[in-house]
Parts: sequence; C-alpha cells; structure tokens
Amino acid sequence: EWEASAPGEMVSHLITSTCCSEMLHLPRGHHVLRPLVDRNFFYSVAFRSTTPILVQPAAQLLSEHEKVLTYEASGDYPEHQAGKLGLWVRITFNIQEDPTRISSVFGMSDSSATSYTRLILVDNDNGTHTAYALGKVNADLNKNTQGYTILVYARPPKLLPASNWNVVLTADKPLDGFTTVPLNPSKVFEGMYKPNKCGILCRYTLSGPEAQ
Repeated sequence: EWEASAPGEMVSHLITSTCCSEMLHLPRGHHVLRPLVDRNFFYSVAFRSTTPILVQPAAQLLSEHEKVLTYEASGDYPEHQAGKLGLWVRITFNIQEDPTRISSVFGMSDSSATSYTRLILVDNDNGTHTAYALGKVNADLNKNTQGYTILVYARPPKLLPASNWNVVLTADKPLDGFTTVPLNPSKVFEGMYKPNKCGILCRYTLSGPEAQ
C-alpha cells in the first residue's frame, strides 16, 4: 500500500543467471515485483494466474486505479569509494494544498547498495529535516515558501560500482515543480583534530550564492 510506513513482507526472493520460476498463493490486494538486473543486461518476466490479475508499472497502477498522483525520476551514480560520503540525488518540489500526504520509494539496480543509503527530507524554509533508512518516506507536509528537498546519500564501507537509481513519489494532492536538480562537485574538508576546552572538532564558514 502506497501509504504504508514500511515495505510489506517479502513473499519470495528468486536469484538466477538464466531462468527460474515459482508458484505462489497470493491474497487479494497489491503486490510488487521488483527485478534487480546488472547493468547492460536484459530481463523478461511472464505471469500465469488462475484468476484475473492486473499487471502494470507501480506508478501507472496507482495513478489509474488508486486515484493518487505519481512523480518519477531516475539517473545514474558513479563508482563510489569505500568510506567516502557521496550525495547521489537531489529532488525539489512544492506543496500546493495543506496538508498533502506523500510517499516516496528510492530504488537501485545494485541491491547491495541499499543498506548503505539514506534519504533525507528537508524543509527548505527552515532547514529542518528527517532522515529515513531503506529509501522509504511517508510524511504529511504543509505548504511553505521555498518548498521541500529530497536528498539521497551514501557512505558505504566497501567499493560500490557505478549503477542507476529511481525514485517514485506518490501524493494525494498535486505537487508543483517536481525537479531533479543537477549535483555540483562535492568538496571534502579534512584535517587533524586539536583538543580544546570547547570540544570543537572543526569550524568552517560556508556561504552560497542562491537560497537553496
């Protein structure tokens, strides 16, 4: 269900390099099949059922049958070195009606990277934010001046190969300005810590040319 605070129970997990199949007994309701395929490979999925079923992309099914609005974005991220913090995704949007309930799911082709990613929802007016694990967001948002930003970042303990990502955001009311913002090159600050009575690790002064 699109409003659920966490993904549903996993019913089956199939791994293959050629082909495989499984028979499942599923209750009435919505179920998600998520193929994870290595880059530059193709896949094919076929269904057989003893009762009528409706098979569609999740975003299309929600739009047509649940009467909610869906917004999608996708892209690539480069090879990621172990222990380095990297920002992968920045998406901005505005709320038009109070309150608006949103649900966002972040996915990657490389399933091994999922446990190392975090998703942050930021209120651009005051900088307050909420962090989410496993790429799942559920929130009731009110209209503000500068809108909201979704950030996805990772600090993996091992090398991650380049791969691709996708975001599906679902809302019960229309959003304005849903945009994937290009990421500028990141800057890393590092140095030696010097003990001091205030317990300050480091101090930098940052300024930006734009509000966001």
